[in-house]
Amino acid sequence: MKLKPPLSLLALLCAILSGVLVALAFEPFNLSLFIWLGLVPLYFAIWQLLPKLKQKRRWIHSFGLGWLAGVTFFLINLNWISTVSGLGAIALALFLGLYWGLFGLLAYHLARPDQLLKFADLKAQTPKLSKIEFKQRNILLSAHIIGLASITGFAWCVTEWLRATLFTGFSWNGLAVGINQPAIEQAASIVGASGLSFVPVFLSSCLYMTFIKLLEAHKNHVRITRWEFGVSLGLFSLLASYGAISMTNHNYQEQIETSVLILQPNISQEDKWLGVQEPKKSFEIYRSYEELIQQAHQEWQAQQQKKLTTALESGKTEFSLSLKQADLVIMPESTWLTPMYYEANEQGDNDYLVSWNNEAFLSELHKLDYSNLIIGAAEVEYIDPANQSNSSQTDKNPNYYNSLFLHQADKNHWQSYRKEHLVIFGEYVPLVDKYPWIAKPFEWATGVPFGGNMDRGSAQAPIMLDLVGQDTQDIPNQQLHLIPLICFEDTVSHLIRPSIIQNKLLHPQLLVNITNDGWFKTSAAAKQHFANARMRCIEYARPMLRSANTGVSGVISAIGTVQPQQVIQDATGNTFTQGSLHTTVSIAKNPTTTIYALLGNWWIYLGIIVIIGCMAYRIIIALRNKFPS
Repeated sequence: MKLKPPLSLLALLCAILSGVLVALAFEPFNLSLFIWLGLVPLYFAIWQLLPKLKQKRRWIHSFGLGWLAGVTFFLINLNWISTVSGLGAIALALFLGLYWGLFGLLAYHLARPDQLLKFADLKAQTPKLSKIEFKQRNILLSAHIIGLASITGFAWCVTEWLRATLFTGFSWNGLAVGINQPAIEQAASIVGASGLSFVPVFLSSCLYMTFIKLLEAHKNHVRITRWEFGVSLGLFSLLASYGAISMTNHNYQEQIETSVLILQPNISQEDKWLGVQEPKKSFEIYRSYEELIQQAHQEWQAQQQKKLTTALESGKTEFSLSLKQADLVIMPESTWLTPMYYEANEQGDNDYLVSWNNEAFLSELHKLDYSNLIIGAAEVEYIDPANQSNSSQTDKNPNYYNSLFLHQADKNHWQSYRKEHLVIFGEYVPLVDKYPWIAKPFEWATGVPFGGNMDRGSAQAPIMLDLVGQDTQDIPNQQLHLIPLICFEDTVSHLIRPSIIQNKLLHPQLLVNITNDGWFKTSAAAKQHFANARMRCIEYARPMLRSANTGVSGVISAIGTVQPQQVIQDATGNTFTQGSLHTTVSIAKNPTTTIYALLGNWWIYLGIIVIIGCMAYRIIIALRNKFPS
């Protein structure tokens, strides 16, 4: 950008400052105040400084300032990607900054307040205006500010939604994730996380314009009202009230109590690679799994013994003591190093060939009387050439999937979910099948050998868990229906909605996420990932059980809250540890179908209509000015 100093330099610094401030609102900093104030320097750059620079092609400069702010944000926010690839972290930040650039472009051309906030004419007309006319002018001015702030908010929502959708999407850390105020966050159940990002952008731009209006009014000695400020406070109060009511109503829903055991093995990615290649290391890892579940079982027994001893010592004659094992054991993504081999048996049913080390682990689990297991492993599907025409994968045999498995020992029954939303350059490299040389830069950047693309699974459907000994008369088919998510899928909102809308009779009650955040070691990635997962719970009013290889494993409630005792951590509060969590989860028997689940991204579509309408209006005005009648 060829801008003239010193204003050009100040504009660039303001853009960089905005990126830094917004990044501070997220993990590991968690200074959520900046989610409301972080964009203000960018507003100043594109609305105040840029119009003063006598430059042509301001659309390039407005885009460039937004892009610079976005690149700064993502370089800070996604620095954890450098643990895998420093080049990848830089390239991704440069690309994702384009969406902030688009916001800067839209905000400059559609919501610029410089023509609105001129008070010279108002001052000159003040003696001639009656009190009613002057009040009407002030109200109109406030309405214009509210309109411009709304356009700014919609511009952000649309660009954030595009980031989450285009080119497989990257919905990580939208502004709503940084709000970190449970009462305000409940509005995501109406408009979704991308729609909720409207709120901080609207409020910050509205307050910024109000401040500029007050400065202009002070310079011109004009007394004005601040209706838009009252509207901003009213919106904030309305959202907080809605959130408080929603959180209260959640406590009065009819619940079913389910006991779960969540395990976090804390195996480094380097050890996992060695385990795949070396039998001795593989044995050590599987042995650590068995020791972890044995330790978890012993801790559970000790807790029960302590409850019994305490009750007896207190002299109570009546007390409750849960001797029930966990209904469900959950282990993370890619726990098993040996794949599961799938094929249809002679009866046409699904069948799996389980390797000896996976079978040995199951046997150890069953010895401890745990019947139901969710676990992650690669899945290999061999397709009969005679039936290959019925498969979506006709040019490849076998197919490889990143899968989640539910095994129920009582029936020796397997269910699987194959990951649908694959991570680009993580689980697949585009065009590598046609151009194998593309894998070389990938291997050079990551330092990891390219083992071939994973295959994409089909659309989600709930997996079904039989509840033995539970009061399940109000649950269809006496089963608990789980919505499975693997890895970063809990950051992709639209993946979950079909499981709820297309399975209304099943009433899916629970989200289950298994992930392997060990790729990024002890960086902020794990906590950022967990923060994004919270938004899915709020959007769909369902709790989530989450098992990570390392990072953050625990339980998130249907309103997005997390209790410290329901997260795996050591005595110092460190979540990067090996451990287990035996806890009871409250699940709604008939969970609410939220407005967002019913209507999807309706707020975003409204924003698209508003943006297109504003663009059309600007074009018409420009044509009229160029070709006056």
